[in-house]
Amino acid sequence: GRLWLSRTLMVLFKKLFLFNSHKYFCINYFVDTDHLEIHEKNLYTATETVTLVPMYGREWCEKFVQTNTWAKAWLPHFPGRALYSVPVSAPGLLKKMAEKMFSGRLGEWLDVKAMETTMAYRRRKFRHIESQIFDSAFSSGRGHSKHHPLYFQGKILEAYRLRLQEEGIEPLSS
Repeated sequence: GRLWLSRTLMVLFKKLFLFNSHKYFCINYFVDTDHLEIHEKNLYTATETVTLVPMYGREWCEKFVQTNTWAKAWLPHFPGRALYSVPVSAPGLLKKMAEKMFSGRLGEWLDVKAMETTMAYRRRKFRHIESQIFDSAFSSGRGHSKHHPLYFQGKILEAYRLRLQEEGIEPLSS
C-alpha cells in the first residue's frame, strides 16, 4: 500500500547514489502486491512480462506469473522462467520498522502526496505529449506506476502492426 512512497525513495536513491544512471537501475514500471495484473495486454507488455528477471521475493514472482498467464497467449513458445533460485522475501529489521512507521495515516498521506506530486510533475514536464499517448505511457494509479516517456511500446506495436499488414496477417486482438 505504499507504492508511491517506495517509488519516490527509489528515485531519490537513483539520483543521489547512482548519479541518475539508467544502465543497471530501471524504475519505469511498478506494481504493488495487490495489483500484480498487467492491464495492457499486448505483444509488448507480454514480452516485458515473460522476460522479467526476478531478483527477490519468489512468492510474489510466482503470484505475478500466475496472475499474468494471458502473456502465454502472445508468446506460447516462450519457456517459463525458473523461479526456484529466486530468494523468498524475508523482511529485515529496517523494512519492518519502515512498514510500521508508515502503516498508518501518515504513511497513507505521504503515499498519496508522492503520487500527486509525481503525476503533476509528469504532466508539466511532458505536456507536449498528446493526451491519449500520455495516458498510456504514464498509466498510473494507487497500485501501479508506469513511466515510459519515449513510449517505445507505441512505436514497436505500430511497427508490428504495419509488418503484419504488409504480410497480410490478421493481428491478435488485445
